[in-house]
Amino acid sequence: MQCSPIRVRYERKFAPKNFYTSPTVLYLTTGFKDTMRRFAGGVLMVVVLGAVSSCFDPPDFPTTPSIEFGEVFFRDVPSGADTLALRIRFQDGDGDVGLRPDEFTNSDNQPAYAQYFYFEEGTNLKLTTRNTTRKLVNFRSRRTVKGYDTLPAYVSPFNCLNWELVYNNASPPRIVDTVYFQSNPNFNNIFVEFYTKNANGSFSEYDWKELFCVDFNGRLPRLQKEGVGSAPLEGTITYPMRSVGFLQSFGIRTLKLRVWIQDRALRRSNVIETPEFTLQNIRR
Repeated sequence: MQCSPIRVRYERKFAPKNFYTSPTVLYLTTGFKDTMRRFAGGVLMVVVLGAVSSCFDPPDFPTTPSIEFGEVFFRDVPSGADTLALRIRFQDGDGDVGLRPDEFTNSDNQPAYAQYFYFEEGTNLKLTTRNTTRKLVNFRSRRTVKGYDTLPAYVSPFNCLNWELVYNNASPPRIVDTVYFQSNPNFNNIFVEFYTKNANGSFSEYDWKELFCVDFNGRLPRLQKEGVGSAPLEGTITYPMRSVGFLQSFGIRTLKLRVWIQDRALRRSNVIETPEFTLQNIRR
């Protein structure tokens, strides 16, 4: 018997990553129509190709994800946040790109994917939540407890990168503590760095985190179709980044982006760079 492989295209859409929110699943559709040709501004779109015929030999991809650059484009919105969108193609041998719902929504219970790490004073035990009866390392520890005087001072950028203000329930709320934390580098699974071109032709990183205590990294929910276990996965991700500050920050400056993703086993993909661009020459 002869048969031909059937390739199923399905699309996942997620809310945008901006200064204030992270991507969340909106809905899933199945079909053959390629709606990726039309960009729905502010929505992360993933088109995934998978084999459904029993006669089809699955592709032999490495279990470490790999990505390729597709395109980058810009949409300015006069009365709101502008969108800088990145399109990349990806392959993964066991399809474990993106977090499962329990890993995505309950990160404090998933140490590998927790957003922050806190520390018990004296033992330095690493904790994924500050809602604990343990005595946490705080700014008082830095001032009064031997061994903690090397912690960063409460000055920019460390006042937002390493120190968290804790408020009580009074009206208006009052600060009752300043707790030390470290960000988990594995909280996100898609990473974007911005670079601006210098007069001599070299590039320097534009560090959003240091300047504004934000970044454009994000979290991809599980991309493999529901009910499918470990299986090769390939597709295209359109990742929008929204901000009112793109034109103010970059104007006509020349930029490039560095991008990589990471799977649930914390295997990091290759790092890709976009071609050089200005916001004006990629505007749509």
